[in-house]
Amino acid sequence: MERKIELIDTHCHLNHSLLASDLDGILSRSRKAGVTDFVIPGYSYDSWQEILSLCREKSYLHPALGLHPLFPCKLDALEVLRSLCENENVVAVGEIGLDFQSGHRDVQKQQELFRGSLILQRSCTCRSCSM
Repeated sequence: MERKIELIDTHCHLNHSLLASDLDGILSRSRKAGVTDFVIPGYSYDSWQEILSLCREKSYLHPALGLHPLFPCKLDALEVLRSLCENENVVAVGEIGLDFQSGHRDVQKQQELFRGSLILQRSCTCRSCSM
């Protein structure tokens, strides 16, 4: 008996507007190829609600919310992120990081957000983070 390989795509921006017109087809073809689940990283405060909404539609889509340094965020972003991790089916904190090459972001602000994201990850009550 041939064993079917099951895969999880741990980083796919299925919320991108270029995929919207064929998202169901993309998901269908991917699942037929053995991809059982998809983790959609939220890179900006403004993307979180769209990602959460998309993930509520299909049980095999999972949000990972974070603050990428290239995208501006609101002052309360880390508190909002903490609340979402506690109250939604968020599986991880991410996409996060530091970017010292872009030149248009405040390095100190990046470091504060990164540090805050790491602390949040450590205390996260996300389903998968708690494992």
